Amino acid sequence: MKDRVRENTPEPANERVDAEIREHISLYASQDEAMITKRIHELDREWDIERALEVNMPVVALIGLALAVF
Repeated sequence: MKDRVRENTPEPANERVDAEIREHISLYASQDEAMITKRIHELDREWDIERALEVNMPVVALIGLALAVF
């Protein structure tokens, strides 16, 4: 499976992301289970771009509809 994002992102940016990932892996590899569990819960509460768009687009559509009616 190809990764369209990586293929369309400049290589220096991909390298920075990879370096951050390696840094986080090494950081959490040395943490106890409670710290890792806490971080997993934090990540679960974060919204990704897709979820944000799924929520915001209907709101924008409703505002546009309301403005068109009035």
